[in-house]
Amino acid sequence: MKGVLYLKIKRLEKQLKSILQKDMREYLKTFGYLTEDENTELREWVEAGNSVNDNPYMLYDESGCPMDFINGCRVGDDMRENPSNYTRIEQDVTNEACILERESQSIRYILPGKDGCLR
Repeated sequence: MKGVLYLKIKRLEKQLKSILQKDMREYLKTFGYLTEDENTELREWVEAGNSVNDNPYMLYDESGCPMDFINGCRVGDDMRENPSNYTRIEQDVTNEACILERESQSIRYILPGKDGCLR
């Protein structure tokens, strides 16, 4: 019985990998320009079992949806390199999630709480 379960899990992992690879190909067709580093990071992200519709910074757009990989990485990198460009405009009472606004744009970014979930 254990061997059958193992085979089913491996088959599901293979199917998931195939779906993620297909999503990445479609994403790359519609996204536009990526740097060589972004392309490498994206492929590594997907190879690790992650979706192109999520990002390692756990950044969300102002509608509360996760930012896609490239946009999330670009914003995350910019936040790290240019923190003075962002103003904290709102923070929840538990001090775990906050909303930042980039001063040169009217775009807001949501940083999730400690557990990665928005409250």
